[in-house]
Amino acid sequence: MLAKCYLHPREEAAGKCDVCKKPVCRKCAKKTEGKLICRNCQGKKPGSAVDTDELERQERIEKAKEASRRNR
Repeated sequence: MLAKCYLHPREEAAGKCDVCKKPVCRKCAKKTEGKLICRNCQGKKPGSAVDTDELERQERIEKAKEASRRNR
């Protein structure tokens, strides 16, 4: 099974973003200096992407902790 674009789940990925490493379709990808860059990473340097999944996980944990403190 071929990978799907992380922004357009119905579209097959044309490749992986060289910054965030996520699969992207032709609509999202832009070739810059020989690199494939998704629209969310345009302007970032390869290797500089923050792991957004990890940030979202940490935010959920913090919100759960806050809710737990309020319910005491």
